[in-house]
Amino acid sequence: MATKQECEKAIDDVCKKCFEKHELEYGHQPVNCAFREFDNEDCPTVMALKKLIQEHFDRKDDEI
Repeated sequence: MATKQECEKAIDDVCKKCFEKHELEYGHQPVNCAFREFDNEDCPTVMALKKLIQEHFDRKDDEI
């Protein structure tokens, strides 16, 4: 089973790949992307995934 840190790193890796793909297609234009270089905010999908990870590990901690 993956740790919380491994899950968070996986999301960060996906964001970085999305940003790299965006740069290849559009250059340095500030458009809605999973990783926005300009304000460092996450897209709604990434925010939902991070929330699910947090909830999962919070529940797991409560069970111990």
